[in-house]
Amino acid sequence: MEERAPQPGWTGSRGDICRALQAELEAAAGDAVTVCFGTDAAVVSAADGLVELRSAAAAGGDAARCEAFDLVVGCDGAGSAVRRVLQAQQPGFTVESSELANHSTMLALDLAGSKDAPRLDKSWLYVLSPPKIMMVAGAICGPGGRDDPLWFCQIGRAGKHSFASPEEARRLLVSAYPAVEKLSSAAAIEAFSRREAMPTGRAKACSALHGGRVALLGDAGAPFPPVGQGVNAAMEAATVLDACLGEQLEALRAGAPKGGAAAFVEAALAAYTSRWAPEAAAVRAIAHGLDLDSSLAVVVKQWLYNHLGVSALTNAKDARLSYAQALAVERRADAAFVALAVAAVVAAVALGVARFS
Repeated sequence: MEERAPQPGWTGSRGDICRALQAELEAAAGDAVTVCFGTDAAVVSAADGLVELRSAAAAGGDAARCEAFDLVVGCDGAGSAVRRVLQAQQPGFTVESSELANHSTMLALDLAGSKDAPRLDKSWLYVLSPPKIMMVAGAICGPGGRDDPLWFCQIGRAGKHSFASPEEARRLLVSAYPAVEKLSSAAAIEAFSRREAMPTGRAKACSALHGGRVALLGDAGAPFPPVGQGVNAAMEAATVLDACLGEQLEALRAGAPKGGAAAFVEAALAAYTSRWAPEAAAVRAIAHGLDLDSSLAVVVKQWLYNHLGVSALTNAKDARLSYAQALAVERRADAAFVALAVAAVVAAVALGVARFS
């Protein structure tokens, strides 16, 4: 089945995305922004926006320095150190963890592009979902750039798994996708069989997405199992934070009561949590629907919902819908199917009573 994006989009490796964002930042802000590479940043005080900065050249500690900022944005990923600081320093800030059994292992498709291999388009993402296995294949730029793609495939299964031999791994792959032997060499399959399966079903829910002068962005504040929305959700959260800061700035310009930088940041971050927390909860719920340990009935339901256009997982990719709206569409479909099932049971019982009365 071919699923085309409902609106124009852009794909790229993490490096491409970082370079594009840095170029945009430098073009828009110029000398007003300093970008530091090779520097560790650790939040010392969330309430005061105090951050310790230590460059790689300062391993001895002499050049480490502390600076206070009006706003600190923690975007340090699912294992966020900034989030742990908020847990330790901010009263009432809590984090709840949840986990699916999903685990993934990477397989190199090192024969892709060869004469006998199935033709793959480097601009596409390929998803194969045989029962109990999820295979997602795509390409990144190789040593020669865009015209030298490196192909990979993420193999997802329920539970932490391992293989007794490369042959066992090969049999699993072939049973899921017979053409895999034309895409991956014996050496690539052997390397796959030795790799440790990594957990990919972890999620966290924070009681707030801010504390003191610190905001949590992306996986730092709302990590969820991968469903192709990680970068999208993080960048959308950034636009929400930007909008909240902009609205507070406009209020100040319009003559709203002034309370200094602390009050300005506090109001903006409270608005950010209020707006983005429901979206973070929605995309987390959508991701939890991709449980690789699901029953066949759940798999059939997802297939049906996708064809009916009510799948939250599919609609999450639609820029016209928020994550909360995409989830609401699927939940309304759930309610409708439950109502139909109840009506069918009632009708069957009534028919049976009428037949035997």
